[in-house]
Amino acid sequence: MLMYARPNSILWVTLMQSHQLASKDPSHKFPLEGCDIATVSEETLISLVDTAPVLHRFAGTKIVRLSRNLVLKAGADVLPSETYNMRYVAEATSIRLPRIHRAFNIPGEGYHLTTGYIVMDYIEGQCLADIWNVLEPERRESSGKLQR
Repeated sequence: MLMYARPNSILWVTLMQSHQLASKDPSHKFPLEGCDIATVSEETLISLVDTAPVLHRFAGTKIVRLSRNLVLKAGADVLPSETYNMRYVAEATSIRLPRIHRAFNIPGEGYHLTTGYIVMDYIEGQCLADIWNVLEPERRESSGKLQR
């Protein structure tokens, strides 16, 4: 964004909402569309956390859209164990998970003293956090059960 908006001001909220709308628009020109993710530097990926369209933000973690098919999850609570667990679950169960293309950590601040980055597939659909409050109790319960 080129202009400064004080966090939680009306302008800031409007800018964030339009940025999130762009992240779900398949006709939007995403920053790494057509790029081979294996050739993109870690420095470039780190910079895209602040410039790419935001899909989701919670506490210190942010998910941004890199292309029609890829997202980047970044934050102080994004740990290597998340990558290992996702790969294990994908191999050992039938749960549909995004495929991880790259993952790395750099020294950072906070509790874990690291900032993690995971590049993974973008899967079209509704974010569970957005629909949780309207789900029927049976659907909430079944969403947490392991499928083999």
